Amino acid sequence: MKRFFKVGREIDAYVAKDGSVVQREWGNTSSGTALGGRWVYRNAVGEFIDYSQYRNDLEAGNGILLERNSEIKARQERNDKSI
Repeated sequence: MKRFFKVGREIDAYVAKDGSVVQREWGNTSSGTALGGRWVYRNAVGEFIDYSQYRNDLEAGNGILLERNSEIKARQERNDKSI
């Protein structure tokens, strides 16, 4: 299962080690559907894979795993201590 890690503290984006990304986007799909802040899954070269209103649905539908809030907090605390 491909695992994604949160990028930054305030950004709604997750990235996998291979460069794939799950992030909120506000533009349009190639068919003209307005994304309006929905979650978008793109591969490492930026090609559109899928989108959904909920990031959980992207996880379930694409067999990916996004970092959980508890994991993010623990990682940020470790990083803060190392500064």
